Amino acid sequence: TELGKISTLVQDARQEAIPLNEKLERFSKKLILFTGLIVLTLLVIGLLEDRDVILMIKTTIALAVAAIPEGLPIVATIALARGMLKLARHQVIVKKLAAVETLGSTNIIFTDKTGTLTENRLEVNALGLPGQTIEIEWDETNKSIRFNPSDVSRADQPNLQKLLMVAVMCNNASFSENQSTGDPLEVALLKIGEYHRTGFLEEIYNIFPRLYEHPFDSETKIMGTIHEYEGKNFAAVKGAMEEVLKASGFILKDGQIHDFTQEEKKLWLDRQADFGKKGLRALGFAYREDVDYPGNFIHDLVFIGLAGFIDPPRTEVRQSIQECHNAGIRVVMVTGDHAETAKHIAFKIGLTANENEFVMQGKDLKPGGPQNNDEKQSLLKSNIFSRVSPKQKLDLVELYQKQGWIVGMTGDGVNDAPALKKADIGIAMGQRGTQVAREAAVMVLQNDSFASIVKAVRYGRVIYDNIRTFIIYLLSCNLSEILIVALAGLFNLTLPLQPMQILFLNIVTDIFPALALGMNDGRADVMKRKPRKPDEAMITRKNWISVFTYSFFITLSVFGVFLYSHLVLKMPPQVSNNIAFFSLAFSQLLHPLNLASRKVSFLVNEITRNAYLWGAVIFCTLLIMLAYFIYPLNEVLSIEKLTSSAWGLITIGSVSHLILIQVAKRMNIIA
Repeated sequence: TELGKISTLVQDARQEAIPLNEKLERFSKKLILFTGLIVLTLLVIGLLEDRDVILMIKTTIALAVAAIPEGLPIVATIALARGMLKLARHQVIVKKLAAVETLGSTNIIFTDKTGTLTENRLEVNALGLPGQTIEIEWDETNKSIRFNPSDVSRADQPNLQKLLMVAVMCNNASFSENQSTGDPLEVALLKIGEYHRTGFLEEIYNIFPRLYEHPFDSETKIMGTIHEYEGKNFAAVKGAMEEVLKASGFILKDGQIHDFTQEEKKLWLDRQADFGKKGLRALGFAYREDVDYPGNFIHDLVFIGLAGFIDPPRTEVRQSIQECHNAGIRVVMVTGDHAETAKHIAFKIGLTANENEFVMQGKDLKPGGPQNNDEKQSLLKSNIFSRVSPKQKLDLVELYQKQGWIVGMTGDGVNDAPALKKADIGIAMGQRGTQVAREAAVMVLQNDSFASIVKAVRYGRVIYDNIRTFIIYLLSCNLSEILIVALAGLFNLTLPLQPMQILFLNIVTDIFPALALGMNDGRADVMKRKPRKPDEAMITRKNWISVFTYSFFITLSVFGVFLYSHLVLKMPPQVSNNIAFFSLAFSQLLHPLNLASRKVSFLVNEITRNAYLWGAVIFCTLLIMLAYFIYPLNEVLSIEKLTSSAWGLITIGSVSHLILIQVAKRMNIIA
C-alpha cells in the first residue's frame, strides 16, 4: 500500500519543461521570422534595381543560411556535454544534458541536513537517563569508551544496560573492526555497545534471536523489533523522541517500572531540546515485555532514555553556503531531525545568522498547502523545516514553483522520489541514496556533499553565459553580412559578397570560433551575480543592443574599406569584392575579443585565456589563406591575387572595428 502511494506520487509529479529548451525554441522561432523578413526585403530591393535575378536569389538564399545559427544545437550540446564531464570529475553525475544549464538558473535549494551539510559520521556523544546525563568519551586506541561522570549512579545502571541492549537489538546494521555496513546512526549504536564490552553484540544476538521487525517509517518515525527471550516475546523500540514518548505508558527508574505522567514526558521533551541546542540529534529508546506476536505492539511501552548523536558539519559547507548567498541563491534546510538540532547546525554553517531562527515544523504544514496568504508567506520566509515528511517536501517544491522559483531538491530515500522528480533539479545522494531516488533525480552526488551542488551551479551559469556569448557572436557576425549586402543594394553598388563567399564564411568563421566560445571557463564574478529571472529571454534587450552595435561597427569597418577601394581608388569590382570578403573574414575571427566585459582587462579575461579560441582562430586563418592560394578553391570563391595596398586595406578593415568597439565599451555605450 505504501509503495503504491509513493508510485502514485511519482507518476503525478510531472517535471516542468527545462528552461533552456523553452528559451532556445522561442529564440529560434523569432530569429527565423526576423531573418525571413530581412532577406525577402533584400530580394525585393534587388529586383527593383533590375539586378540579375538568379544572382539575387542565390545571394538571398546564402544570407538566409548564414543568418540562421545552425551551429547553435551543436555548440549548446558540446558545451553541456563538456560541463557534464567536468562535473563528473567533481563526483557529480548529471543524467540530462539540459539540466546542467538549469542548475545555473536555480535560485533556491532545499537540502537535507544529515550527510549533505554534515559529515554523516555519527557517534553517540551523550546518554540521557532518568537520573543524569552521561557524556561519552571515546578511546579509539583501546577500542573502548569512558562514561563521564565515571561513577554512573547505581540507580542509572539498569537504564544504561537496558538502553545499550535495545540499541543493539533494534538495529539492522553490522559492525566489525574491518568493515561496518548500514545506516550510520545504527552503526554508531552498535559501536557503543561493542566498545562498552567486547563481545556484547554477539551475546545479545545469541540471547535475543529476532522474530519480527516493524521497519522505520517516515510517518511514524519509529522502528520496532520482536525477539524471543525465555519463551516470551520481548519488543525493542527506538525512534523520534516525541513519537516514542507518545507510545510509552511507563518509565524505567531505579530498576523499577513506574507510570509515565504527561508532566514527566514534557520534561523529557525539554531534555531533548537541550540536546538539540548542543547540536546533538536525539533518539528515544523503549521496550515492552511479553508482547503479542503478530500484532501491533508499539504501545504501552516502557521508556528507557535517550541517546544524543553528534554529526559535525562538513568543513567546506560554510564557504559553500556563503557562495550561494553571494550568488543570490536561497538555501533552505529540510530535515526529519528535531527543530533544535536543525537550528544549531543551520547557525553553525552560516545558513542563518540568527541563533534563534524560527523553525517551521512538519506538524504545522497543512495538507493541501497553506490556507491563506499569511500561512503562505510564513512558509516562503522559513529557512529551516524540521520533522518534514516526503509528501510535505513535494508540497514545498510545488508551492515555490508556483511562485516562479527554480527549485533544486536533495533526497536519498524511496519516499523522496516524488519531490526529486517534481523539482526543476532533483539531486540524489550517491552514497546513501536509494536506487529509486537516483532514478527519479537528474543529478547524483557521488560524495553526498553540498559543496558539489555549488560547483554544479557555477558550471551551469558558465555554460549559459557561453551559449549566450556564442549567440551574440553569431548574430553580430551574420547581421553584419546582411547589412553590408543591404547597403550595397541601397547605393546600387556591386555586390561586396558573392553567394559562395557568404557560405564559406558561414562554414569557417561561424562554426569553429563559436565552438571555442562554448568552452570558456567563465568570469571570476560568475557566482557573485544574482540568478537570472526564470522568464528572462535568451537574448535580452541589453544583448540585442550589443548585437546591433557590434554589427554596426563591423559593417562600418568593412563597408568603409570596400567603398574606399571602389569609389576612391577606383579598383576593379572583383578586387573590391575580395577586400570586403577578407576584411569581413578576419573581422569575424577577431570579433570574439570584443565579447569580454568592459569591467575586465581587454588583454586578460575569460576570452583571451581560452586556448581553444586561439586554436580556432589559427585554424580558420589557415583555411582562409588556403582559399586564397589553392586552385580551384580560389576560383570557386572568385578570389584574385591582391596587391600590397589591397592587403593594407584588408588589415585596416579587419582591425578598426576592435578599436571602435573598445572605445564604445569604455564610454559605456555597450556592455
